[in-house]
Amino acid sequence: MFSKLAIRALCVNTLFLLVAIQGSALAEEHEEESGDFALEEVTVTAERLERSILEVPVSVTSFDAETLEHYQVTNLKDLEVRVPGLQFGLDSPATIRGIGSLYRGVGGDVAVAQYSNDLYFDEPYGVVSSLYDMERVEVLRGPQGTLYGRNSIAGAINYVNKRPDPSAFDVGVLAEVAMFNGRRLNGFVNQPLSDAIALRLTAEWQEAEGNQENISGPDMGGRGDYNIAPQLRYADGPIDVNIRYARFEQDSASELRVPVRYPNTGVEFHINPEDGSPSEERNQFYLYPRIYPPAKDGSDDLKNVIDMNNGGTTDVLRDAVSIHASYDFSENLTGKYILGTSDLAFGLLDQDCDGSSVRGSAEDPYLSETAGRPFNDCTIRAKFDVRLTTHEFQLTFDSGNVSTLAGAYLFDQEIYNEYKLFNIANRAANVSSADAVPLQFIFGSDVFYPDESNPGVFINSHVADGSHQFIDVINERTVDSYAFYGQTSFSLHDQWQLTAGLRYTNDEKEVLTDSLWAVIDFEEENPLDDFVIPARFNEINPGQKEEFQKLTWNVSLEHSPDEDRLLYGRVATGYRAGGITPGAPDEYDSYDDEDLLSLELGYKADMFNDKLRMLVSGFVYNFENYQQPILVRQFSPFIYDLFVIDNLPDTSLTGVEIEGTWIVTDNFSLRGYYALQNSRLGEVYSSDPVNPNQRFETVSYTDPVTGLTRMGVVGEQFALKGNELPNMPRNKWSVSADWQRMLNSGATINWGVTYSFTGERFNRIFNIPNDRLDSYGRFDAMVGWRSANRKMSVSAFVENVLNDIGIMELESNGWDAGYYQDATLTDPRFAGVVWSWDY
Repeated sequence: MFSKLAIRALCVNTLFLLVAIQGSALAEEHEEESGDFALEEVTVTAERLERSILEVPVSVTSFDAETLEHYQVTNLKDLEVRVPGLQFGLDSPATIRGIGSLYRGVGGDVAVAQYSNDLYFDEPYGVVSSLYDMERVEVLRGPQGTLYGRNSIAGAINYVNKRPDPSAFDVGVLAEVAMFNGRRLNGFVNQPLSDAIALRLTAEWQEAEGNQENISGPDMGGRGDYNIAPQLRYADGPIDVNIRYARFEQDSASELRVPVRYPNTGVEFHINPEDGSPSEERNQFYLYPRIYPPAKDGSDDLKNVIDMNNGGTTDVLRDAVSIHASYDFSENLTGKYILGTSDLAFGLLDQDCDGSSVRGSAEDPYLSETAGRPFNDCTIRAKFDVRLTTHEFQLTFDSGNVSTLAGAYLFDQEIYNEYKLFNIANRAANVSSADAVPLQFIFGSDVFYPDESNPGVFINSHVADGSHQFIDVINERTVDSYAFYGQTSFSLHDQWQLTAGLRYTNDEKEVLTDSLWAVIDFEEENPLDDFVIPARFNEINPGQKEEFQKLTWNVSLEHSPDEDRLLYGRVATGYRAGGITPGAPDEYDSYDDEDLLSLELGYKADMFNDKLRMLVSGFVYNFENYQQPILVRQFSPFIYDLFVIDNLPDTSLTGVEIEGTWIVTDNFSLRGYYALQNSRLGEVYSSDPVNPNQRFETVSYTDPVTGLTRMGVVGEQFALKGNELPNMPRNKWSVSADWQRMLNSGATINWGVTYSFTGERFNRIFNIPNDRLDSYGRFDAMVGWRSANRKMSVSAFVENVLNDIGIMELESNGWDAGYYQDATLTDPRFAGVVWSWDY
């Protein structure tokens, strides 16, 4: 349950803000003036019904089409800086209010659900292109489930496209030229076919050369997106049916993680921290020509620069279909059916995975040109195929005093992952066992089982095929889920409303295939010669099925003194299903559900004669079983530390978010937000191989086979209680200032500047100095012209004017990689010109 201190802090902070806002409202009165700047009615579907943002007792940030275009919001990084509590990484799912999915194992659920026209996605690939032809984008913060198809513990992001309109013909075009040879061409056509039928076609194309400078290879981070989406709609009386097909293609130079910390380039073998002596782990960066990554170059300033001899491409192909069919049985009762299907093929082709530009020497391609020692020159080819189908049924009833939504949701997902690693510098990978020393001479057979009780682990002959492949990982799994949910609102009084919701979820997860093979070399006495004894180590884990089920609920009380103000309190439970960890010991081969109890107090108001809009919320989250990767100590068959995903107790989050829009004058407006968050990890102890200051201890244990007392060396466990949650900036804020002036011709000129700030945070729960991500800011500017009839516009923009680069996400390695780190960085300065026209 919530601690008294946390609830007191929440109430004091929230009430202080409310008093300040109300006091200002009573102290001042502003005469209403006419002008182009005015508070617009913001419509959201946070409760699956179109309502004003001031009527919804949920924290939600919404952007309509005009706002997206005005602020040049065309990708997830642009969206992140304008939404409180929202964070993204390169390939990781979204994080909201510190709840994310950086490490979720096999089949683990994401914390944030993403929907494109009510079709659920748990990965970001091919969902949206440049956010063109959108009706709105909504970011909901807080547990979602009693109104949405897929359960999500942290929040949801809704991308809602414009639908066909049978009432009028329309056509629009948008063109952009920008830095890095960037070109974008988008367009739509809305064609009525009758009074009840209309067709809408949206197309997007954008290309750009890489914005990541690569010293020794091709520049990376390019764009090559193609998206086409036809829709057909029939709307006649009580019937409304919309069919949408979307095809997304991407073929671009991959954006790569940027090295930000190299190992000590002066040592050939990484130091074993247990005793301080050189280990058998060879240093890839031994005698490397630079001791600092080019992204840092010995200074504190970051640059989005890499030095890799390989690049790689990212290929995405997604076909998605969504069908919305609704029927009004009466004025009070409506039924709706939503079908969604998606087929995703995602690939990383020949992407660099050694983080360096080391090449083989002219004398021996298996020895580095820098040090004459064995090295890695590896690339990855990853295949990620996802097929999903969803069915959703809804009934809504509204009698004025009582409104109810009830629904059922079916979810079916099939996932196939394959990772192939290739290393042209791996001598053993390029030699077959039969051409060296056959395993028959070593083990007496062609297959050797190190543990006869585990037939899934064995060593067999390696057959080289000339591809240089040395690792292959395959995982195939399914998720089947169904849920029943409902929510009812009761009008207790003209100004009071009580809302309660309930959801039952059943998730069945199954791992069908989980296998690995890797090339090993039994001859390592003299790695400088050309003699190897290659073999394959294999691990095939048995199939596994787990079932998770949960009942979640929420209750909110709303007070609306008038149509311009809403005060609410909301208590909700959240749920994230557990997952599977193939190959782990029995007690850790799966992990349990993550449960959340949340309290939120909020205030929404339009004030000063609709010149100021404030959205304020304060929240407290308490986790019962927080899912996180840690190391646990094992004693069988010997003592060692095992990496697992486990459930941690008593983790908490608190925060306050303020969003505001102020129409200062007819020609000047301000918009922005401030988010303050604190978190506290529950009681947990774990060693940390990524910590350069990890200490070790000698521990006695009982041998489970012989019963004898033995001694072993393991990492000393750290107490992590009270640490901050990962990827959660304590402070985050943004402010935008916009000016406009009307010309004698009736056209308008507008200027805009935005500064966004993301505060310091940690990338892991260990909170060591190497985990710390520095704060960073982003300054954007634009100037635009719009014709008197509002049909044509031209604008110029600069994103990240000061070229301030920050770390969005950090990946750390242990002593066996010399504590090497790479990161996802923010984009460098980007400028361009946009022309748009709408019929």
